[in-house]
Amino acid sequence: MPAVPPEAIFKGYEDFVVQDLVLQPRVVRYRRERWLTREGQDLVAPLPADVVPGSHYGPDLICFILHQYHHQHVTQPLLLEQLRQLGIDISAGELSRILTEGKDAFHQEKAELLPAALAVSAYVQVDDTGARHQGHNGSCTHIGNELFASFASTESKSRLNFLELLRRPHTDYVINEIAVGGREAVNLDFAIPRSYGLRQTIADTLGIGGIFRALRTIPVMIGIGQDMAELCPDALLLNYTNPMSMIPWSVYAGTPTSKVVGLCHSIRDTQSTLAGLVGVPEEEISFVTAGVNHQAFVLRFERGGEDLYPRLAAVVEADPPVDPKVDRIVTRKYLARTAGNLHS
Repeated sequence: MPAVPPEAIFKGYEDFVVQDLVLQPRVVRYRRERWLTREGQDLVAPLPADVVPGSHYGPDLICFILHQYHHQHVTQPLLLEQLRQLGIDISAGELSRILTEGKDAFHQEKAELLPAALAVSAYVQVDDTGARHQGHNGSCTHIGNELFASFASTESKSRLNFLELLRRPHTDYVINEIAVGGREAVNLDFAIPRSYGLRQTIADTLGIGGIFRALRTIPVMIGIGQDMAELCPDALLLNYTNPMSMIPWSVYAGTPTSKVVGLCHSIRDTQSTLAGLVGVPEEEISFVTAGVNHQAFVLRFERGGEDLYPRLAAVVEADPPVDPKVDRIVTRKYLARTAGNLHS
C-alpha cells in the first residue's frame, strides 16, 4: 500500500468481496498412443478417469445443459444458440442426445423416490392436472408433502390411476381410513335421529346413524374394491372405516376382492395413549389386545418383560379421571379398554 505515514499502526485487513462469473469453453485434445500387434490387435491408451465414456463433452458441460433445460426451462433452440455463442461446437442432434439418452440413473432415482418418501411420511397430498398434447389428452399427477414431490404423466386422472402410482410396486395390502362427507356428514348422523327423539352415542357401528354412514360410504368402497381387483387382486384390504361390519361386508359381497379385514384404530391409539401415561416410548411397548370391535381389552402391557400395569395403576390412583379408557374392574386389576364409553 503506497504512501503510508511512518507513524501509522497496522490494523489488519478489511475484506471486500467481488463476485463474478466466467463462462468459457475448455477444450482438451488427448493424444493417445496407438499400437498394432502382430496379431492385428489395435491397442489405444485409455482416457483419463474424469472423461465421460464415449462422450466428446465433459461432465460440467453436460450438467450445465441439463440444468438449463430442466430447471431453467431453456428451450433446445435457445440452448443450442447459447452454447454456440459460448464457443461450444455442438449440433442440434448431439444436444438432443445429451438431453434424452443415457438417463437410466435419473429414472432409477425417480422410481426410488416415492417408496422412500412414503416410508417416512405421516401423510401425502395428491393433485392432478389435465392437458392436451399433440391431439391427445393427458394428465400430470403430483403426490407429495413438505418433504418431497413426485410427478408422473399418465393418460387419466382417475382414482385407479392414483392408486396405481401410489402403490407401485407394492401389491400386498391396502389400508383404508376414508371418511366420506367428513365431519359435516357425521354431525348429521347425530342430528337427524336426535330431531326424532333418538339419542346416539357414536353411531358408527349400528343403529340409524351407522346406516346413514354406510349408505354414503358403501358406493365408494365398492369402487375401491373393484379397483383393487384390477390393480392388486391378491392384496389384503385392512379397513378402518366405520361402520365396521357393514363396510367390509359390502366389499366382500359386492366386489371380486375377498381378502378383507375390519380393524379399529383405537387399538393403535390406545397403545400410544398408555405409553404416554406411563412415560415410556411407544416403540418400546409390548402390547396384546383381545375382544370385539369397540370393546377390546389390553391383556398385556409391558416393556422388556416388565409389567407396566402397576405403573399405570399408580398414575390413575393419583388422578382418577386421567383417561376414560382406563377403568377399574371388580378384580381390582386395571385393564385398559381400546374405546371409551361413547364407542362401547
